[in-house]
Amino acid sequence: MSTDLSHVKTQRFEIDCEGQTGYLAYEIDPKGWIVLWHTEVPAAQRGRGLAGQLVRKAFEYAEEHQLNVEVVCPFAAAYVSRYPELKRRVSKRPHGIR
Repeated sequence: MSTDLSHVKTQRFEIDCEGQTGYLAYEIDPKGWIVLWHTEVPAAQRGRGLAGQLVRKAFEYAEEHQLNVEVVCPFAAAYVSRYPELKRRVSKRPHGIR
């Protein structure tokens, strides 16, 4: 399996595998938050750990840029719950801040 994980300017982290693209959609606001909205991996590529690689990349990016992480995506939330080292970056934004 050949994968290439990259950050693109469309507010998605993308991973290409065998000619198909999976992604994690996110948003960064000027107050220092990255919101992980949705992870999508083509059906033929599921079960290979690609979505987990996307979540890892998002947390690496957050770490590099000193961003707090808000997790909306159910897959990303489940992934984070399995890896305690990621939880330290996860926060809930105070109500009304968007």
